[in-house]
Amino acid sequence: MTVYLPASLTSTLFHLDFVFGIWVTRPSPDLGNPDYTGDEQIRRLFVFAKGYGLKQCSAAAIAAYAVARQTALAVSGKTRGNADMAAWADSAAMWTVLNLTERLMPTGYGLTAQV
Repeated sequence: MTVYLPASLTSTLFHLDFVFGIWVTRPSPDLGNPDYTGDEQIRRLFVFAKGYGLKQCSAAAIAAYAVARQTALAVSGKTRGNADMAAWADSAAMWTVLNLTERLMPTGYGLTAQV
């Protein structure tokens, strides 16, 4: 199923995902860091989404855009010969799917969180 969002909401979600990505990677990258569980990242994502006060920008929508941004970064790295960036972005997208988006918006594929 394809979901089309208004351009203003799409740009807002990309902005929020970008800011969230910066927030969760300071002071060090922790998406996928074993010190932060999926439960903790989901809690942080809900706090972040609530802080913006935009009901249409749910935690699940921000997480979905995180995967889109991470995947686009992986593709960019692969097409530009930056294997390290591509590998990191692939890993980040996988962790985000398994630990955030799959729990917020289950696909039914039987995916389980990484520990």
